[in-house]
Amino acid sequence: MLLQTAVFEAAPNSREPATSLYVLVFNVSIAGGAAIGAVGVDVVGPTAPMAIGAAFCGLGLAVALSTRVGGIYRQC
Repeated sequence: MLLQTAVFEAAPNSREPATSLYVLVFNVSIAGGAAIGAVGVDVVGPTAPMAIGAAFCGLGLAVALSTRVGGIYRQC
């Protein structure tokens, strides 16, 4: 819900195209994660998805902490 709200606030005059891009990115990330996990299992073994997932979580945390979207963090 929070991500959709951020998309709507980022593109208030073109919500339908923004929502379409949001769905596209979400589905591509799911497919990409499955592909990366499958390659990791084939190359390294069954523990690879956990290590790959931890690496992406760390990367996502770093990106989230280093960026701020003005519409999300509002002060009352």
